[in-house]
Amino acid sequence: MIDNLLLRTAGIIPGLAVAVIGPVTIGRSASLSSGRRLPPDTGPSGLPARAARRASSGGDAWTQLSNSKDAMRARDITPPGFVEADGKLHRFPTNGKARDDSGWYVMHEDGIPAGAFGDWRTDVSETWRANIGRRLSPQEDTAHRARMDAMHLEREAENAKRKTESREKAATIWDAAWQAPSDHSYLTRKGVKAHELRVHEGALVIPMRDGSELHSLQFIDAEGDKRFLTGGRVSGCYYPIGVPSTKPDGVLCICEGYATGASIHEATGYAVAVAFNTGNMGPVAKALRGKYPDVKLILCADDDYLTDGNPGLTKAREAASAVGGLLAVPAFGEDRPEGATDFNDLHRHVGPEAVRSSIERSMADVPKGALPDDDKADPDLQDAEFRGERAEPQHPVLNDAAFHGVAGKVVSAFDPHTESDRAAILFQLLAYFGNAVGRQPYFLVEGTSHHVNLFAVLVGATSRGRKGTAGDRVASLFRDLQGPKVAEQVTRGAWGADNIATGLSSGEGLIFAVRDPVHRKEKTGKGKAAVYEDVCIDEGVPDKRLLVIEPEFASVLQVMQREKNTLSALVRKAWDGNRTLRTMTRNSPLKATDGHISLIGHTTRDDLARNLDRCDVANGFANRFLFVCVKRSKLLPHGGALPDSALESLKQEITSALSFARFQDRVVRDSETNGLWESVYPALTADGHGMAGALLARAEAQCSGYP
Repeated sequence: MIDNLLLRTAGIIPGLAVAVIGPVTIGRSASLSSGRRLPPDTGPSGLPARAARRASSGGDAWTQLSNSKDAMRARDITPPGFVEADGKLHRFPTNGKARDDSGWYVMHEDGIPAGAFGDWRTDVSETWRANIGRRLSPQEDTAHRARMDAMHLEREAENAKRKTESREKAATIWDAAWQAPSDHSYLTRKGVKAHELRVHEGALVIPMRDGSELHSLQFIDAEGDKRFLTGGRVSGCYYPIGVPSTKPDGVLCICEGYATGASIHEATGYAVAVAFNTGNMGPVAKALRGKYPDVKLILCADDDYLTDGNPGLTKAREAASAVGGLLAVPAFGEDRPEGATDFNDLHRHVGPEAVRSSIERSMADVPKGALPDDDKADPDLQDAEFRGERAEPQHPVLNDAAFHGVAGKVVSAFDPHTESDRAAILFQLLAYFGNAVGRQPYFLVEGTSHHVNLFAVLVGATSRGRKGTAGDRVASLFRDLQGPKVAEQVTRGAWGADNIATGLSSGEGLIFAVRDPVHRKEKTGKGKAAVYEDVCIDEGVPDKRLLVIEPEFASVLQVMQREKNTLSALVRKAWDGNRTLRTMTRNSPLKATDGHISLIGHTTRDDLARNLDRCDVANGFANRFLFVCVKRSKLLPHGGALPDSALESLKQEITSALSFARFQDRVVRDSETNGLWESVYPALTADGHGMAGALLARAEAQCSGYP
């Protein structure tokens, strides 16, 4: 639930999330009915008489419908100039070209304004519902779900029809196309061969398949402009260069563009799959890993060093981590030509040997000097910053679906400038954000409320695990939230240094940090005139949000083993969200009501194994924490620094998300998400064995708070 409120986009597991953006709710299905047309980015003024009357009598509905455009923008979809709230499926361009119709939406305003939108090209599909300021009644909820289900079926039918038409059109064009000449101007300029491409109306034609089935086409004209067949599928489709009909012999490279793939194949002889764009690297890698489970996959990145967040390198790294592959990055050396980013650039500016060297160096199990003709390789290339990275099998990695929305943007922005593990940044960011949000949002499981207070322990090597470095990066985003300007924007109070503490040693100390006011009766006057008045002797802590950061979490575990120490019990109650924390001792009048406590711990694997008592595993203390395995992600001898402008932009997005999230209450799943949750629930609740089973025994509770 924390990431839903923060990321303000699709859920952490595709299809298993409902998220929020501005005053709207975003989920994963569709719905519709009849209604109004919205002009581009305007209010009710200047509308036809009927719409103007409705706007004047229902301004809230107008505002909510207008916010559907903001929901589209949040998913990187440029909304259409006009939005028809008539319950019908509408198409619109998402690539700036008038003939494109890959964008779609359905909108209605009958009852509760709601709808759905997406992009068939990128497989984005989201639902939207206006926030009406209250919970839906049972009747409203039933009607809304039925409408969503009906529109989901309609949209799926339309999508299937669209894909079928595109496949048929692609087959017709491909069958009629001629073999591409080797002197086509694009191939000549790129310095690569045709590799069974064809030509249609002067443009190169590249088939897009997910194996043997043709789904769509890419066209590249003489000037290098590229376009896809309208309506065709992209996700998971690729073009093989040198891939035999049987399993590849040992190595399979995956890259973005055709010229890049041709350069790699011609320089190395390895089979190559062209994924066509950055976002498709992951889907193609997963498809090929399923098809060739034993092959060595090498993700060949475009090094978009001039683009914020370096999307080419970021997506390739994510794909490599997801499939246990290798990462290869073109090594240009110190004389890198301006704008050179991919292996085709390396091929043209340095030579095929440089391409071969960069690819071979990505294989960490090949010792330096063991490659054929290695002594002839360019020494600048041998000493280049990027050699390639192996996703170590023994080191668990998060699915790339975890890095999305605002949180994903934060991690991607910091990643090129830090040696910290991406998971270390993500989980500490979620803990910070969840604590700053406070106790208001919750997810209800039967009668139990799950709030957004996260307990996370980062487990990695001392110093070189870069746990503290990741924490410092996250802290820089929240440091100014205590300032008066931000406090005005975030209308439920500033959050800053006073909300952070360290030094857990007892349950009483934890309560004291978020204590209620302490009162006692004091006698005034004498004799019959004496009265007892209620006197406040301690004003307590008005802000109940507390983020505990323990750089030496092992010391907390050691303290808990002392006789009569109450810390373990109080920590468990704090995670559970108990409304009242108190100790049953005569000399301690302290209690804390509605505390909102989050915890971040840092430790090493050895310290955790040495100090985590079996009792704390069995009694549920340990399974209230998320243990995150982290390691240094890369070597940056001179460190790194995110530009101030980029940092300020991220701060603004965090502040905007906070200002909205603090006013939410109960968060619920939509109907499609409920179905997906039901499919994974048995596995989450299955009984485990031994200490591992005890540690994972709260899996459904850890996940149910992230609807």
